[in-house]
Amino acid sequence: MVNANIPGFQRGMDEVQAAAFTLGLEATILEIRRAEDVAPAFEALKDRADALYVVGAPLTFTITTLALGARIPTIFDFREFVDAGGLMSYGTNVADLLRLAADFVDRI
Repeated sequence: MVNANIPGFQRGMDEVQAAAFTLGLEATILEIRRAEDVAPAFEALKDRADALYVVGAPLTFTITTLALGARIPTIFDFREFVDAGGLMSYGTNVADLLRLAADFVDRI
């Protein structure tokens, strides 16, 4: 599931499709653009998905609640989604990045 408002999202989805193919998995891309798109997209997953990979911005935070209710393991790109109830993330901690940026500014 991807927030399609993010610039360049298609390139990332092409990479997901290629990785899934390499692993012998089927990846279905569900694009969302508004908060109202989340529930219908999630309904399309019911009884079809063994796991969910979510790429996006705060628009996708509501997915954690839906995924927990449906017991679908969900992977996100930022730790904040895990703090909100997601299974795991593979990305950096945004708060740590901001602290590092502040350190660099202090040095200047």
